Amino acid sequence: MLGGNYVAAVHADGTYVGKPGLISGAVTRPARPGEIIMHFGTRFGAATPPQPAGELVKSPVILGNQVQVMIGSVSATVNYPGLVESGLDQINVTVPSVPTGDATISATVAGVSTPAGMLISVQN
Repeated sequence: MLGGNYVAAVHADGTYVGKPGLISGAVTRPARPGEIIMHFGTRFGAATPPQPAGELVKSPVILGNQVQVMIGSVSATVNYPGLVESGLDQINVTVPSVPTGDATISATVAGVSTPAGMLISVQN
């Protein structure tokens, strides 16, 4: 999480996703519909093939379960769901067309959803 209830996400250039000024001393900017952004988190399930805990992940490995992401009330296209470091998952999604402002965001994996109340800033 970044700055309270905002998800940890970055643009393709590495800039944090968020409303301007969200993180003191860091550049943040909202996501735009049609843009692919990268989210990071933990406990999205096992990778396929399984990876030993605590070992270096030499190349990204796809998660074993399907990942669904909702931004606002719109389903986002999941472009990549995988393990990128031991214990760290990355989910790349295309931001759907939603109104400008803070939108709720959630991910569901194997019927289990992330906590309610998480946000992402979007600007058209």
